[in-house]
Amino acid sequence: MLEAGVNLCADLYLGENCRVVIGRGSRLQNAVFRVAHGATVQIGAGAMFDSPDHNPNQIVVEGGSMVLAEHVRVQAEILVRFGGRLTIGKYTGIGYGSEIRCEEQMDIGEYGLFSYDVCIYDTNTHSTDWQERRQMIERMVATGAGEDQRPSTKTGPHRRRCMDRKGATILKGCQIGNRCIVGIRTVVGGSVYEDDSMIVSPAPRKLTR
Repeated sequence: MLEAGVNLCADLYLGENCRVVIGRGSRLQNAVFRVAHGATVQIGAGAMFDSPDHNPNQIVVEGGSMVLAEHVRVQAEILVRFGGRLTIGKYTGIGYGSEIRCEEQMDIGEYGLFSYDVCIYDTNTHSTDWQERRQMIERMVATGAGEDQRPSTKTGPHRRRCMDRKGATILKGCQIGNRCIVGIRTVVGGSVYEDDSMIVSPAPRKLTR
């Protein structure tokens, strides 16, 4: 369902028993949406998908749901699989080259500022068992490695008014408080971070011999 004033210049592939609602005044351009396996997508009023012309947004929701509040701006790739539930709060922006992978539950709060090349996962993306990975590779050799069963997952970030700098990576199980800042190219593991935390990679240390 498209509400009034939607500017739709994107490809939308909708599977059986799926539901998509795009709020009034939203603008979807240079994007490819694939919604399948009974998934639901709800995009709030004034939301925007506007990646560069040479690399369209790829938004895939296979089962589960994706809910974006009003005035969210996305230039990232989003992949929701295996019944995952992704929510993004109002006025949050996610920069070009970033990637979100949700396979359980991920809640990204409002007024978030995500720079370029930021990765946010609530999943291992692939099995950590080498034998399972080998079998998957053999099955998918012609099409590329893709899981047919959900890998290990853990609920993802819960935070508001946060800022993630360029190249930051947020891994599964992180609980990040309000108004936190994640430093450039910092990898954040599955820990709990209190409100107003500054999360940065350790400074390099001089080797001792």
